[in-house]
Amino acid sequence: MSEAKPFLVGGRWRTSQSLNEVHFPYTGEVVARVCQASDGDIEDAIRSAVAGFETTRKLPSHARSAILNNLIRQMEK
Repeated sequence: MSEAKPFLVGGRWRTSQSLNEVHFPYTGEVVARVCQASDGDIEDAIRSAVAGFETTRKLPSHARSAILNNLIRQMEK
């Protein structure tokens, strides 16, 4: 299986030593390992989301769409 998947907070990928396994529900097979965010990571994510909303709410819809599409491309890597 490949390495553990990081998570994105504030435009930066983060990892942790604490991992969770993702199981395919029909077979129980482990299909991924993902890093588990800490309480501090979650607090940082909330602060980042609030700051991001204050910036992006002023943008036209096509600009917000471009940002989201870029995020999707990054997450698919």
